[in-house]
Amino acid sequence: MYLDNEFERLKIKPRIFHYTEPIFSFNAITIVTNDKTQNWKSIAEDLRNCLKHIKEKEYNPSTELIYEMATKDFYGIAICNRRDSFNRQRGRIIAKGRLLKY
Repeated sequence: MYLDNEFERLKIKPRIFHYTEPIFSFNAITIVTNDKTQNWKSIAEDLRNCLKHIKEKEYNPSTELIYEMATKDFYGIAICNRRDSFNRQRGRIIAKGRLLKY
């Protein structure tokens, strides 16, 4: 609720994308963007390209993915590890908070 009020105050309408199929070592990935030109396919392609770069990384793949996605101007990202249970609402809150922080 607080995050939604902040986005309204800034006149930003965030778009939320959930990728729930198992990807690499992640259970799900939530991406929030305020770019209206982005669509599901273009974000999925950027995500696949970023995952190629982190596959050879041994440690902290989620942190590496966040840094790699930031190079493509995606700052609102929440990653659900395979050991976690995926929760859409929690993913939205984390991703919106990271976008607002940026």
